[in-house]
Formats: sequence, C-alpha cells, structure tokens
Amino acid sequence: LVRGWIDQVVAAEVEAAISDEIPRAEWDWEELVRRINLIFPTRLRREEVFASKSGAADVAARFAAEAQEAYSARTAEIGVDLIRRLEQTVVLSIVDNKWREHLAEMDYLRAGIGLRAMGQRDPLVEYQREAYDMFADMVDGIRGDAVRYLFHAQVVEQPTRVDPVVRLQGTGGAALKKQASAKDKVGRNDPCPCGSGLKYKRCHGAVATEA
Repeated sequence: LVRGWIDQVVAAEVEAAISDEIPRAEWDWEELVRRINLIFPTRLRREEVFASKSGAADVAARFAAEAQEAYSARTAEIGVDLIRRLEQTVVLSIVDNKWREHLAEMDYLRAGIGLRAMGQRDPLVEYQREAYDMFADMVDGIRGDAVRYLFHAQVVEQPTRVDPVVRLQGTGGAALKKQASAKDKVGRNDPCPCGSGLKYKRCHGAVATEA
C-alpha cells in the first residue's frame, strides 16, 4: 500500500509543478525540486530529469523510481520488521486524525448547506458534490502525510527499563536470600543498591518482604 502511495504522491507533486500544457522552457525546476524534497531528499539533477524528449509523465516516473530506491534503502537501514511497525503506526494514526477532521468538516457542511438554496442551487446536489470532494481531499491528505512521515521520521531506540521484580524472577532462591540479608543493612527509605533509583522498600525490598 505504501509503495503505491509513493508513486501517487510523487506524481501529484510533479503535476502541481509542471505540465505538458506549459512550454518546457517555462518549467519551474526550483519549485519542482522543492516539492519533491518535501517528500524525500532527491539527488537528481536538472539535466537528468529534463531530457530533450521527456514529458511531465516521464519526469514523474523518474522521480518515482528514485523515491522507490530511497525507500528500499531506508527499509534496509531500519530493518524490515521495524519499518513494517512504523508503517502501521504512522498510517493508522494519520487515518484516525484525518477522519476526525473530515467528520468535523462534514458537520460544518451540513450546517451551512441550506444557504445554497438562496443562491438558486439544489442543496442536495451541492452537498453530494462537496462531500465527495472533501472525501477525496481526505484520502489525498492521508497518502501525502503518510509518505512524508515515513521518509522523514527519525527512529530512536530507547532502552527499556526492566522492572526489578521481573528481573529477579529468573535468578532463583539465592537472589531472594541475598536481598533478604541486604534488608538488614539497607534502610527502607534508602536508595536501592541495584541502582534503579527507587527507594529500597519500593524495589528489591518489596521482593525480599514478599519472599
């Protein structure tokens, strides 16, 4: 799904910057590169993209191919399992936010659609037309935001703090006896010797008491 979205988003940005209806001499390379860089960092040069016989569709295909290569490299760097989890998290979060926004906009549309009758227009037809346009905009927004986030999101691995009680479960009775003897030397409100930063009574002291 994401791979297909990449091609669609790149094509939409190219179409917004250049067109076959505009003379090639007037194609705005700076604007095109600016839009593409908002999706992923391109390394293509003007002469590579604006070949003598290339049309807007050819330009879109060239950038889309580079985007696919960049996403493959990002997948290899992060790892397949992590990129899959990242895709699920990002896409579901964006869908949720965009859908909430869409529902709010639909409420505004319903509240004001009656005013169209004052302009000699059929409110039902206007509602159906605008609702369709709003839904299409939402879908485009989901695709665009998801692709941009997936290319630019920074993945930071944070060490997971191991619960002291869980950490002791595999150490056997010897560890519990050691903590029980340590209880006589460490005050309940003193920092726990294990280095967790918790008070002894909240950490290994609790385990020793239970034992």
